[in-house]
Amino acid sequence: EGEPASTVVQYVAQQQADLVILSSHGGSGLADWCLGSVAQKILHRSHVSTLLIRPFQPFQAEQTDLRYQRLLVPLDGSRRAECVLPFATALAQHYNARPVLAHIFRHPEMPCQTPLSPEDQWLAAQLMARNREAITTYLEQVQAHLPMESEVRLLTSENVAAELHELAVAEKTDLLILSAHGYSDGTLWSYGSVITNILLYGTTPLLIVQDLKPEEWRPTPAEVALSEQSEHVYRASERFHTRTSDANT
Repeated sequence: EGEPASTVVQYVAQQQADLVILSSHGGSGLADWCLGSVAQKILHRSHVSTLLIRPFQPFQAEQTDLRYQRLLVPLDGSRRAECVLPFATALAQHYNARPVLAHIFRHPEMPCQTPLSPEDQWLAAQLMARNREAITTYLEQVQAHLPMESEVRLLTSENVAAELHELAVAEKTDLLILSAHGYSDGTLWSYGSVITNILLYGTTPLLIVQDLKPEEWRPTPAEVALSEQSEHVYRASERFHTRTSDANT
Protein backbone atom coordinates (compact mmCIF):
# COMPACT_ATOMS: atom_id res chain seq x y z
CA GLU A 1 0.00 0.00 0.00
CA GLY A 2 1.08 3.56 -0.62
CA GLU A 3 2.25 5.77 -3.45
CA PRO A 4 3.13 3.27 -6.23
CA ALA A 5 6.54 4.50 -7.38
CA SER A 6 7.96 5.23 -3.92
CA THR A 7 6.65 1.95 -2.54
CA VAL A 8 8.21 -0.07 -5.36
CA VAL A 9 11.53 1.76 -5.00
CA GLN A 10 11.59 1.07 -1.24
CA TYR A 11 10.73 -2.59 -1.79
CA VAL A 12 13.49 -2.96 -4.39
CA ALA A 13 16.00 -1.63 -1.87
CA GLN A 14 14.69 -3.78 0.99
CA GLN A 15 14.81 -6.96 -1.09
CA GLN A 16 18.18 -6.05 -2.68
CA ALA A 17 16.70 -6.87 -6.08
CA ASP A 18 19.05 -7.31 -9.03
CA LEU A 19 16.52 -6.53 -11.73
CA VAL A 20 13.26 -4.61 -12.03
CA ILE A 21 10.88 -5.72 -14.81
CA LEU A 22 8.10 -3.30 -15.67
CA SER A 23 5.86 -2.06 -18.43
CA SER A 24 6.27 1.48 -19.72
CA HIS A 25 2.53 2.03 -19.06
CA GLY A 26 0.22 0.78 -16.36
CA GLY A 27 -3.33 1.21 -15.09
CA SER A 28 -3.84 4.59 -16.71
CA GLY A 29 -3.37 2.95 -20.11
CA LEU A 30 -1.48 4.10 -23.19
CA ALA A 31 -1.11 7.81 -23.74
CA ASP A 32 0.75 9.99 -26.21
CA TRP A 33 3.86 9.61 -24.03
CA CYS A 34 6.30 6.77 -24.62
CA LEU A 35 6.90 6.38 -20.88
CA GLY A 36 4.34 6.56 -18.08
CA SER A 37 4.98 8.72 -15.01
CA VAL A 38 5.13 5.83 -12.51
CA ALA A 39 7.53 3.84 -14.68
CA GLN A 40 9.71 6.92 -15.12
CA LYS A 41 9.92 7.51 -11.35
CA ILE A 42 10.82 3.87 -10.68
CA LEU A 43 13.47 3.90 -13.40
CA HIS A 44 15.19 6.96 -11.98
CA ARG A 45 15.07 5.95 -8.33
CA SER A 46 15.37 2.15 -8.17
CA HIS A 47 19.14 2.23 -8.86
CA VAL A 48 19.24 -1.29 -10.36
CA SER A 49 19.18 -2.81 -13.83
CA THR A 50 15.78 -2.66 -15.50
CA LEU A 51 13.90 -4.54 -18.21
CA LEU A 52 11.37 -2.13 -19.73
CA ILE A 53 8.62 -3.57 -21.92
CA ARG A 54 6.75 -1.30 -24.35
CA PRO A 55 3.09 -2.40 -24.69
CA PHE A 56 2.66 -0.97 -28.18
CA GLN A 57 2.17 -4.33 -29.86
CA PRO A 58 -0.79 -6.70 -29.27
CA PHE A 59 0.04 -9.40 -26.72
CA GLN A 60 -1.92 -12.40 -25.51
CA ALA A 61 -1.41 -13.42 -21.88
CA GLU A 62 -1.48 -17.11 -22.81
CA GLN A 63 1.44 -16.79 -25.23
CA THR A 64 4.30 -19.07 -24.18
CA ASP A 65 6.50 -19.14 -27.29
CA LEU A 66 7.91 -15.63 -26.99
CA ARG A 67 11.60 -15.46 -27.85
CA TYR A 68 14.22 -12.86 -28.60
CA GLN A 69 15.63 -13.12 -32.12
CA ARG A 70 17.18 -9.71 -32.80
CA LEU A 71 19.30 -8.20 -30.02
CA LEU A 72 20.73 -4.73 -30.67
CA VAL A 73 23.82 -3.95 -28.60
CA PRO A 74 25.20 -0.41 -29.05
CA LEU A 75 28.82 0.01 -27.93
CA ASP A 76 30.78 3.26 -27.75
CA GLY A 77 34.16 1.64 -27.05
CA SER A 78 34.12 2.29 -23.30
CA ARG A 79 34.44 -0.24 -20.50
CA ARG A 80 31.17 1.04 -19.06
CA ALA A 81 29.26 0.16 -22.22
CA GLU A 82 30.88 -3.29 -22.27
CA CYS A 83 29.09 -4.28 -19.04
CA VAL A 84 26.10 -5.34 -21.20
CA LEU A 85 28.04 -8.03 -23.07
CA PRO A 86 27.59 -10.88 -20.51
CA PHE A 87 23.82 -10.29 -20.51
CA ALA A 88 23.61 -10.03 -24.30
CA THR A 89 25.66 -13.21 -24.64
CA ALA A 90 23.51 -15.17 -22.17
CA LEU A 91 20.27 -14.10 -23.86
CA ALA A 92 21.62 -14.81 -27.33
CA GLN A 93 22.72 -18.30 -26.29
CA HIS A 94 19.44 -19.09 -24.54
CA TYR A 95 17.25 -17.98 -27.45
CA ASN A 96 19.68 -18.89 -30.23
CA ALA A 97 19.59 -15.23 -31.27
CA ARG A 98 22.12 -13.23 -33.23
CA PRO A 99 23.29 -10.01 -31.54
CA VAL A 100 23.88 -6.92 -33.63
CA LEU A 101 26.78 -4.79 -32.37
CA ALA A 102 26.38 -1.15 -33.33
CA HIS A 103 28.46 2.00 -33.15
CA ILE A 104 27.35 5.44 -34.27
CA PHE A 105 30.02 7.96 -35.19
CA ARG A 106 29.31 11.58 -34.43
CA HIS A 107 30.87 14.25 -36.61
CA PRO A 108 33.60 16.17 -34.74
CA GLU A 109 32.26 19.36 -33.18
CA MET A 110 34.12 22.40 -34.46
CA PRO A 111 32.27 25.54 -33.28
CA CYS A 112 32.58 28.14 -35.99
CA GLN A 113 30.38 30.98 -37.25
CA THR A 114 31.71 30.65 -40.77
CA PRO A 115 32.00 27.62 -43.08
CA LEU A 116 34.91 25.35 -42.24
CA SER A 117 38.13 26.07 -44.04
CA PRO A 118 39.68 23.36 -46.22
CA GLU A 119 42.19 22.72 -43.43
CA ASP A 120 39.42 22.29 -40.84
CA GLN A 121 37.53 19.95 -43.15
CA TRP A 122 40.71 17.91 -43.66
CA LEU A 123 41.29 17.70 -39.88
CA ALA A 124 37.70 16.58 -39.30
CA ALA A 125 37.98 13.94 -42.01
CA GLN A 126 41.25 12.66 -40.53
CA LEU A 127 39.72 12.37 -37.07
CA MET A 128 36.69 10.50 -38.43
CA ALA A 129 38.94 8.11 -40.34
CA ARG A 130 41.03 7.46 -37.24
CA ASN A 131 37.95 6.87 -35.09
CA ARG A 132 36.46 4.51 -37.67
CA GLU A 133 39.67 2.46 -37.83
CA ALA A 134 39.90 2.23 -34.02
CA ILE A 135 36.23 1.24 -33.55
CA THR A 136 36.36 -1.28 -36.39
CA THR A 137 39.31 -3.00 -34.72
CA TYR A 138 37.58 -2.85 -31.35
CA LEU A 139 34.34 -4.42 -32.61
CA GLU A 140 36.28 -7.15 -34.40
CA GLN A 141 37.92 -8.01 -31.08
CA VAL A 142 34.52 -8.09 -29.33
CA GLN A 143 33.13 -10.34 -32.05
CA ALA A 144 36.06 -12.72 -31.70
CA HIS A 145 35.25 -13.24 -28.01
CA LEU A 146 31.54 -13.90 -28.50
CA PRO A 147 30.54 -17.60 -28.53
CA MET A 148 28.02 -17.05 -31.35
CA GLU A 149 27.85 -15.31 -34.70
CA SER A 150 27.12 -11.60 -34.58
CA GLU A 151 26.68 -8.69 -36.95
CA VAL A 152 28.15 -5.19 -36.92
CA ARG A 153 26.59 -1.88 -37.89
CA LEU A 154 28.74 1.25 -38.28
CA LEU A 155 26.77 4.46 -38.84
CA THR A 156 27.49 8.18 -38.90
CA SER A 157 25.06 10.79 -37.63
CA GLU A 158 24.86 14.25 -36.09
CA ASN A 159 22.45 12.86 -33.49
CA VAL A 160 23.40 9.53 -31.89
CA ALA A 161 20.09 9.00 -30.08
CA ALA A 162 17.98 9.72 -33.18
CA GLU A 163 20.09 7.36 -35.27
CA LEU A 164 19.76 4.67 -32.61
CA HIS A 165 15.97 5.00 -32.67
CA GLU A 166 15.95 4.50 -36.44
CA LEU A 167 18.40 1.61 -36.29
CA ALA A 168 16.31 -0.25 -33.70
CA VAL A 169 13.27 -0.02 -35.96
CA ALA A 170 15.17 -0.86 -39.15
CA GLU A 171 16.71 -3.96 -37.55
CA LYS A 172 13.30 -5.10 -36.23
CA THR A 173 14.91 -5.26 -32.81
CA ASP A 174 13.25 -7.45 -30.16
CA LEU A 175 15.42 -6.10 -27.36
CA LEU A 176 17.76 -3.12 -27.14
CA ILE A 177 20.51 -3.76 -24.57
CA LEU A 178 22.27 -0.68 -23.22
CA SER A 179 24.53 0.33 -20.38
CA ALA A 180 23.10 3.10 -18.21
CA HIS A 181 26.20 5.20 -18.98
CA GLY A 182 28.84 5.53 -21.67
CA TYR A 183 32.34 6.93 -21.88
CA SER A 184 31.22 10.58 -21.64
CA ASP A 185 28.88 10.16 -18.66
CA GLY A 186 29.75 10.76 -15.03
CA THR A 187 27.90 9.73 -11.89
CA LEU A 188 25.63 12.74 -11.38
CA TRP A 189 22.54 11.16 -12.93
CA SER A 190 20.95 7.71 -13.09
CA TYR A 191 21.42 7.52 -16.86
CA GLY A 192 23.53 9.13 -19.53
CA SER A 193 22.09 11.51 -22.12
CA VAL A 194 21.61 8.92 -24.87
CA ILE A 195 19.87 6.33 -22.68
CA THR A 196 17.62 9.06 -21.21
CA ASN A 197 16.51 9.96 -24.74
CA ILE A 198 15.86 6.29 -25.57
CA LEU A 199 13.82 5.88 -22.38
CA LEU A 200 11.62 8.89 -23.04
CA TYR A 201 11.10 8.58 -26.79
CA GLY A 202 11.86 4.97 -27.78
CA THR A 203 9.38 2.27 -28.69
CA THR A 204 11.65 -0.79 -28.47
CA PRO A 205 11.79 -3.07 -25.38
CA LEU A 206 14.85 -2.18 -23.38
CA LEU A 207 17.29 -3.88 -21.02
CA ILE A 208 19.27 -1.25 -19.14
CA VAL A 209 22.30 -2.56 -17.26
CA GLN A 210 23.07 -0.25 -14.35
CA ASP A 211 26.85 0.12 -14.02
CA LEU A 212 26.98 2.32 -10.91
CA LYS A 213 27.63 0.84 -7.49
CA PRO A 214 25.32 1.76 -4.58
CA GLU A 215 27.99 3.94 -2.96
CA GLU A 216 28.38 5.95 -6.17
CA TRP A 217 24.80 7.23 -6.16
CA ARG A 218 24.30 10.87 -5.31
CA PRO A 219 20.96 12.06 -3.94
CA THR A 220 19.03 14.44 -6.16
CA PRO A 221 18.32 18.00 -4.95
CA ALA A 222 14.70 16.93 -4.41
CA GLU A 223 15.82 14.01 -2.22
CA VAL A 224 18.11 16.29 -0.20
CA ALA A 225 15.35 18.88 0.27
CA LEU A 226 12.83 16.22 1.31
CA SER A 227 15.30 14.70 3.77
CA GLU A 228 16.02 18.09 5.32
CA GLN A 229 12.30 18.87 5.50
CA SER A 230 11.57 15.51 7.14
CA GLU A 231 14.36 16.09 9.67
CA HIS A 232 12.97 19.55 10.43
CA VAL A 233 9.45 18.17 10.96
CA TYR A 234 10.84 15.37 13.17
CA ARG A 235 12.77 17.78 15.38
CA ALA A 236 9.78 20.11 15.67
CA SER A 237 7.62 17.15 16.70
CA GLU A 238 10.21 16.08 19.28
CA ARG A 239 10.30 19.60 20.76
CA PHE A 240 6.51 19.68 20.92
CA HIS A 241 6.32 16.33 22.71
CA THR A 242 9.08 17.39 25.13
CA ARG A 243 7.28 20.62 26.03
CA THR A 244 3.97 18.78 26.42
CA SER A 245 5.58 16.17 28.69
CA ASP A 246 7.24 18.87 30.82
CA ALA A 247 3.95 20.77 31.15
CA ASN A 248 2.11 17.62 32.25
CA THR A 249 4.82 16.92 34.78
